[in-house]
Amino acid sequence: MQTPPRILSFGAHPDDTEFRCGGTLALLARRGWQVGIATVTGGGGGSREHDFEQTRKIRLAESKDAAAVIGAEFHYAGGADMDVDFCHDLRVKVVHVLRAFRPGVVIACPPDDYHTDHEEASRLVRAACFFAPIPNYPEQTLEPIEAVPYLYYTHAGTDIMGHPAPAQFLMDISSVVAVK
Repeated sequence: MQTPPRILSFGAHPDDTEFRCGGTLALLARRGWQVGIATVTGGGGGSREHDFEQTRKIRLAESKDAAAVIGAEFHYAGGADMDVDFCHDLRVKVVHVLRAFRPGVVIACPPDDYHTDHEEASRLVRAACFFAPIPNYPEQTLEPIEAVPYLYYTHAGTDIMGHPAPAQFLMDISSVVAVK
């Protein structure tokens, strides 16, 4: 693994990472890890008060500011809310983010989630983890990453049907909960 180790949390929307694993990222940043936070979409659908473009600008700025609190890099893949599909164009953009940040560990939304944007983002990130090291993948602007990163999923609490989903492991974030 790299020195210092590099971890990238890749959510579907601005705030997915902050809510689901912000404490873990803050803890790892304090322990010397290089932290990245990325979103597939810009969050443009997340307001009843502002139009799509205004909301996207606000939410991306909020995510960039939140990342800065723990010294993390922020990346936006360029997708749009409610239009996340497992498609070629978005896969190339997600691979680009992985190649730009070069993580050894990636955290993604769970593949079985209440929101289809989260599920599709999960599929995109999973695929990108395997495609980012391949030299002949269509994203040719950046060098391939060294190896397939370790991939973990955040915990949604329930599955798509609302049934409890057990966590595989927990992190004690009590020392950074105020930062989260």
